[in-house]
Amino acid sequence: MAWNVVIAGGGFGGAMAARQLERVMPRQSVRLVLVNETNFMLYTPFLPEAAAGTLEPRHVVTPLREILRRTYLRLGTVVGHDPAAKTVELRTREGEVEQLPYDQLLLSLGSVSRVLPVPGLSEHAIGFKSLADAIWLRNHVIETLEAANATEDPARRDELAGVLYACAETLRILAIAIQPIMPGAAERLWEQLGVAEPLASQRVPSSTAWGGTRPGTVVTKGGALFPRVDAD
Repeated sequence: MAWNVVIAGGGFGGAMAARQLERVMPRQSVRLVLVNETNFMLYTPFLPEAAAGTLEPRHVVTPLREILRRTYLRLGTVVGHDPAAKTVELRTREGEVEQLPYDQLLLSLGSVSRVLPVPGLSEHAIGFKSLADAIWLRNHVIETLEAANATEDPARRDELAGVLYACAETLRILAIAIQPIMPGAAERLWEQLGVAEPLASQRVPSSTAWGGTRPGTVVTKGGALFPRVDAD
């Protein structure tokens, strides 16, 4: 009788484990089930490029069904585990809950973003963990810059095109990417907005640098583009 092997998580660890098990385990000896929220594996180091538009979203993902030949893919989230009964509780994308029995369980659920104890951070900060986050950030930057260019209200323009607080690497790549996204319009856009230098040369305050948040820093909703960071 074939063993039921359930793999929770379809990232680098889970997908590569399933692929290796397909190679070494005889087909009749094991039934592989991989549970993941999406049907693709995401190359997270390329998220800044996806947000900038230098890489198409389809180029930073690998469909799991292309690399896994005989692993059953279940879309959903593992929300519970009963070690005594050897079952995991799966919530599907339709909201239904079911039990998956297993003989062997492999946990490869990845990580979650760490939220520092900064007041207002969890309520107002922009996440950057998934492909949807990267696409949203790219669209939001472009739409906000276009809105700033279109408005005739100086105060509104200053609010929209004010100082940006976000990941320094993402800002740098986004600034470089403005040209290919809007061919021939980037320099005119910066000039019309009254921005002397592209975002790539704008300095991010030390209070927002990696690991450099000082005590007293507060994140508020701020302008339309990014949250505002106020440091004492």
